[in-house]
Amino acid sequence: MSDKETLGKTNAILAPSQPIEKGLFDPEIPHLYANQIFVGMGNCDVSIVLAQNGRPVGTLNLSFNLAKTLNNLLSELVEKLEEKSGVRFLTTMELDRLLREAMVEEGQSDE
Repeated sequence: MSDKETLGKTNAILAPSQPIEKGLFDPEIPHLYANQIFVGMGNCDVSIVLAQNGRPVGTLNLSFNLAKTLNNLLSELVEKLEEKSGVRFLTTMELDRLLREAMVEEGQSDE
């Protein structure tokens, strides 16, 4: 079975109503990678800035309804993976705190 077939089957289980295959494999659709995320909101919507190593690579604006839907879908997806794997994923805020604590313990921080 190819990676594309496996991914399609996995996504069909996790998100059957999503047109995920077109989004992942259509070369006309931009593909972004981010290892940082910044969020803000105005009176009409939520703004998400995706960044890679501190450099913004894309923005996404969502209505409040869609932002809440995205939050629920992502939470459900990650919770299912954590449950099946037995691994709890740390948030970037948790990792930052742990790294700061480790640096203080090692005397590598001004704190």
